[in-house]
Amino acid sequence: MTPIEFWFSILLTLACLSLMYKENPAYSAAEHLYIGLCAGHFFVLAFNNIKNMGVTPLTKGNMLVLIPIILGVMLYSRFDPKIRWIARYPLSFLTGLGVAMTIRGSIPAQLVPQVRAAMVPLNSLDNVIMSVSTLAVLIFFLFTRSSLVPVSGQISKFGRWIMMVAFGASFGGAVMGAMTLLSGRVRFLLQVFMK
Repeated sequence: MTPIEFWFSILLTLACLSLMYKENPAYSAAEHLYIGLCAGHFFVLAFNNIKNMGVTPLTKGNMLVLIPIILGVMLYSRFDPKIRWIARYPLSFLTGLGVAMTIRGSIPAQLVPQVRAAMVPLNSLDNVIMSVSTLAVLIFFLFTRSSLVPVSGQISKFGRWIMMVAFGASFGGAVMGAMTLLSGRVRFLLQVFMK
């Protein structure tokens, strides 16, 4: 790291940490710089994608690339009120494709492993607690309760408490992740100023 990069990273770190005191111009400048750098980075990525996946295959004679190019150009018709309706076709195609790919990918990747993980033998206290908790959470999401099961309201409340504990643990993990990032930057600053 060159000295200019080194001091620039220190100044940006201090500017970002200054938000803990209150919103100020230094933090706003660091925020705008970050957003501007991200926008520039994504613009370059988009330009390279268009060049590599659109223009280059066309110059090599691959005419099938014209279909996504035409659909992409049709998306820009949203900016003209007279022909705005044209943008519905590529949007519906993209939505349908996205939903189909998500469903096809999420069922074997998420649903099946979760069902397998919930099917455990009831030979230990941990497995019993996990199975009862899973059933309670599932009963919480049953919006039509049968009159044959009078305790479903109590089980539903237990399921809600289980979810609250799980969400609290997730939130705690997110806070710990943020604290880890903060401690890393503070350690960087302390190493700089202690030398």
